[in-house]
Amino acid sequence: MEESYKRQLVEIGIEVKNTLERFMNREDLYEKFLVKFLDDKNFILLKKNLEIKNYEEAFINAHTLKGVTANLGLRSLYDPLVFLVEELRQSKFECANYFTILQDRYDELCNVIRENSKLLLTR
Repeated sequence: MEESYKRQLVEIGIEVKNTLERFMNREDLYEKFLVKFLDDKNFILLKKNLEIKNYEEAFINAHTLKGVTANLGLRSLYDPLVFLVEELRQSKFECANYFTILQDRYDELCNVIRENSKLLLTR
């Protein structure tokens, strides 16, 4: 994993150092999981379920995504998800601002992964 890639991740709120320790400092393994994150459908399903006001399914998507982001050290996504999960746990969605923040940060992270991951070239 290039130093510039790691630096970009840190700049957008990813806890690279601590997360790499959980991955036994195997940068290749961590990068593999970051690339797999791009295939995770929970964000897309969360957005869809919020649009149709299916808060029960949106809760499942948000809760699952919260766990994934926590495991991967994606703190910039995890933080707004904490608030979304709690709102959805109560079958409401009153603060669209959290989803807007999440959307912006999600797009930014996915772009950084796509632009930097050498593993994407072998797919």
